[in-house]
Amino acid sequence: MTTIPTTLTEALDYLDAHTSGADKAYFLSHTDSHFHHGAGTAMRNGFDLWNPDGALHKWFVAHGFSHPDDMSSVIFKAFRTRLQGGEIDLPKEAAWYKRYWEESARLGECGTMSFKVDKDGGLVYPWEET
Repeated sequence: MTTIPTTLTEALDYLDAHTSGADKAYFLSHTDSHFHHGAGTAMRNGFDLWNPDGALHKWFVAHGFSHPDDMSSVIFKAFRTRLQGGEIDLPKEAAWYKRYWEESARLGECGTMSFKVDKDGGLVYPWEET
């Protein structure tokens, strides 16, 4: 990658420009969690999300995110939402992840809190279950 994105919009533009139609269809046919390890790892490394001095990492921190896993998850969710013609609610996502880390710390889960996947492939944590 020659230029690392510095904002979420740039990251989405990069993915849009470098992902084939067939790959976009594949992406839409799987849940975001399906991509966490392979493509997610490549994204976290390629977009420099593990580097606290990286521009995209700093952008996400300025918008309320703290962990590179969360940052890549939001990029995937935003990309999926864009492909479906929508736009992600970034403050809502940031609040959700903030709550995740607070609950994880409170429960002593250290970021390993178990979750379920809803019918749309979204993550459901214990405090959201009804």
